[in-house]
Amino acid sequence: MAHLLRSRPLRCLYWVQPYIGVGPQNQAEMVARAVQKRLGEIELLVLMGGRSAPFHSDNVEWIQLAPLRLHPLEFRLIDEQGDTPSQETLEARVQICQEALKRFNPDVVMMHNFMTKPNSHAPSQDEVSLLIDFARRKGIPVVSSVMDCFQGFEDIPESVLDRYLNDALNQVDQFFVRGSDKELLWKSCSTWKGYPKRFTFVGYPTPEHGSKEVAREDRIVVSGGGSELAHLFFTAAIQAANSAEGRFKDSHWNFLIGPNYPGDVDSLIGLAGGNDRITFHSLSSRREYLDLLSRARVSLSECGQNTFVDLELSRVPAVVVPYEGGGRFQEQLYRAQYLSTSGRGSMVRERDLAPELLLQAMVSAEDAVTRSLSLTLGGAEQIVTELLGFKVKG
Repeated sequence: MAHLLRSRPLRCLYWVQPYIGVGPQNQAEMVARAVQKRLGEIELLVLMGGRSAPFHSDNVEWIQLAPLRLHPLEFRLIDEQGDTPSQETLEARVQICQEALKRFNPDVVMMHNFMTKPNSHAPSQDEVSLLIDFARRKGIPVVSSVMDCFQGFEDIPESVLDRYLNDALNQVDQFFVRGSDKELLWKSCSTWKGYPKRFTFVGYPTPEHGSKEVAREDRIVVSGGGSELAHLFFTAAIQAANSAEGRFKDSHWNFLIGPNYPGDVDSLIGLAGGNDRITFHSLSSRREYLDLLSRARVSLSECGQNTFVDLELSRVPAVVVPYEGGGRFQEQLYRAQYLSTSGRGSMVRERDLAPELLLQAMVSAEDAVTRSLSLTLGGAEQIVTELLGFKVKG
């Protein structure tokens, strides 16, 4: 989009609700930092359910909504204590959104991952409806920043899918796809291919990270997400570390525990059985994760969008175990298949997870030529560029 002459900075309200993991929070911060560099051109108000503001800026404001997430096994909405949120909590969130809209009076409303999967924000429907209704009354655009592939559309009857897509296209004016490969998106929902003008491929948002090459260490980095797969994955990887022979017999295994890990860390420590080649580490930031990956011999991980990009940035030999939720989710599987068929790493399916298969995959990943996936990066900056193509309202 071409930049427009304007009498004041464009105002964008950005709604972010992380349901599983911290990926949405990390990506929101990257977009906010890209906005921070465009002082005088754009102002951003972030409504985010989750952690508090990561930084402050003259043109970026953060408003924290009461944290909500999905239960990792039952997929019902819960609060920080793991309880069903009270009606008062939900109403308070809506009230905060109402007050923010009135005070900030945005020129564009952007929602994170809205329409990435069927009923993607049903748990927060009152907030979503409020944002969309405001935009329609004011005559301002609604955009959605979505992942590189959709999920959950595979088994939907065609008649239901048509109604859903019609609703989506009526609610969202433009989709900013945080990805670069169109076929990856179309594979996940081929029907969307009929609306190419509604999708702008902005590339993958990337954190600031030095490109200087560092020496690899004899270290295996194992990281899991916030789903129910994480505990099973860590368990299989610990068993692999305890039974490793041959080339990985003396390797150090570093298990990175994220803030939303749903399992019992003490049970993992017990399973390690005092093996001094196994250590557990609480991960504090994505930058720390990238630094560890850049020095690792092999990475074992799931295949969420941020991890997918971090594997590309670090060039580490990769084994990915995509989270599929017992067949309920395909998003990570699409990404893992793309990585594997590109010769960039090895994949072990969730249903096949076993220590011996992880060790075999590690050998294959290390023996393969570490290729680049040729991903388009800089997605956060491109999102800001696209936003600046919209008009100031009044």
